[in-house]
Amino acid sequence: MADRHSRISSQGLVVSFTAPLAGNHHDSYQIEQRLDSLVKQMSKSDIRVDGLWVNADSGFDSKSVRSCCIKHGIQLNVPDNQRNKGLTMDSNHYFDELMYQKRFVIERTNAWADSYRTLLVRHDTSNASWTAWHYLFAIIQWCKFLDKL
Repeated sequence: MADRHSRISSQGLVVSFTAPLAGNHHDSYQIEQRLDSLVKQMSKSDIRVDGLWVNADSGFDSKSVRSCCIKHGIQLNVPDNQRNKGLTMDSNHYFDELMYQKRFVIERTNAWADSYRTLLVRHDTSNASWTAWHYLFAIIQWCKFLDKL
């Protein structure tokens, strides 16, 4: 499966996502470039990111992720990663447990995306077709949401 990073609204709607990366990588691989890409996409759509709260799992508890979020004015809500104990990480960051519990919306959206077989098992070899399938998934989810209004 291709690695993707997505920004998902509190309603579970995909707001933006990054292009796929080939190979197996940890969550924060090239994270600065990928976060910059997400912020750029959102800015093009007139979505402000300053003051935005981002829930992420402990795999994103790193200096590079924190500094990138600070640079863009994003409030990162991530639990301490136990593997970072003893390192010189700033442990004085704010963590909101109640907000973090709402991460199920993110996981549910990822599960929905994975339920589309073309998205889960990447049959396409070009980035353009992979990206197009993900746009199609996002459009379908938005249409379902707007239909309920």
